[in-house]
Amino acid sequence: MKPVLLSIFLLIAVKSSYAQQISLPELFSIVESSEIKMDTLLKKRGYRLMQKESDSGASLLYYTNLERTEKGPAWVRSITLKKVDLPGMSSRLITYRTYRKKEYLDLLQWLLQNNFQTKKKESFGLYIHTIYENGSRSVLVKQEKQRLPSGVQVWSYEFETGK
Repeated sequence: MKPVLLSIFLLIAVKSSYAQQISLPELFSIVESSEIKMDTLLKKRGYRLMQKESDSGASLLYYTNLERTEKGPAWVRSITLKKVDLPGMSSRLITYRTYRKKEYLDLLQWLLQNNFQTKKKESFGLYIHTIYENGSRSVLVKQEKQRLPSGVQVWSYEFETGK
């Protein structure tokens, strides 16, 4: 009986950790990784590749994650990676989007605990953009109020960084 209970507990623990948010150190690592490593990491974390576009020297990868909970709402997350590779130049930009305010606050707390400081803040009505820097890296944090088809307004939160 005990091995069965232990197996069930481990299955629940693995399943609940499967849909965890992505941390900022993981985003920094992803933007530096190869496409194969990035794809492997995101699939292990429960993200699905929804869109892949490429053109001469440019590509876009779009992943989503849906976390369903029995007691509360479902949460949607997305990661977009934009790459440009031209002769003598290469650039990557990664964006992590969540609609969960707790994730947003946790990621902001991590920025502040890791010596990131506010460099610029702009408000555009329904949009608020803030740039955080720590001397070697910058992160653009975007807040946007969006209207759902049902008419309900929700906030989306994006963390964007690149190399």
